[in-house]
Amino acid sequence: MIQSKIIIALEGMDGSGKTFFSSLISNELHKLGVVNKCWPIDSLGCISESERNDPDKSYNYYVNSIRARLIEPENQVLIFDRYIPSALGYKDLRKRKKNSKKITNYHLNMAYKKIKKPDLTVVLFTDEDIRKKRVLEKSFIDHYDIESLKKDRVIYWNQFYNHIAGKSTIFLNTNNCKKMIVARIIEHLIPILKNKISNTSIKS
Repeated sequence: MIQSKIIIALEGMDGSGKTFFSSLISNELHKLGVVNKCWPIDSLGCISESERNDPDKSYNYYVNSIRARLIEPENQVLIFDRYIPSALGYKDLRKRKKNSKKITNYHLNMAYKKIKKPDLTVVLFTDEDIRKKRVLEKSFIDHYDIESLKKDRVIYWNQFYNHIAGKSTIFLNTNNCKKMIVARIIEHLIPILKNKISNTSIKS
């Protein structure tokens, strides 16, 4: 039995494959006998216009949404489709005209003093042509999706994820074989599971 919650955070730009691979990872963990749940960062409910348009309110909404899911019962893996890094990044983007400071691993660790740090952060990326195709094929597209395709946003997020990467962060290109990507994530997750499991329930 897992002795406490294990957090996996999937990060990356729109169209990088976060939602898709959250589901694949969840299915693979179920096959291993590991109880788990997937949560999008905005699972608390619809964000209001005032929250969406205000950098600080928007950040607080996402943090509260994460906190609401962290009260889930112990002894399971929680897979988040975006986590604190995304919340910090979007807050920073909205404050760019107000001379905000570049977000670094230091700022991220400060945020993690108030909310559980993920045991594993997976940053997904892909070729821009593929990402653009995925974004434009979404059933619902908002102006944030369109903004994510702008060159300056691509540069911003690429630099952002490199600045905040820590020891528990891995980068994976979703152009590669889906099975290989899932296997790489599970490979990094197994030692974490073994460290937190007593009377292991992982099937050999």
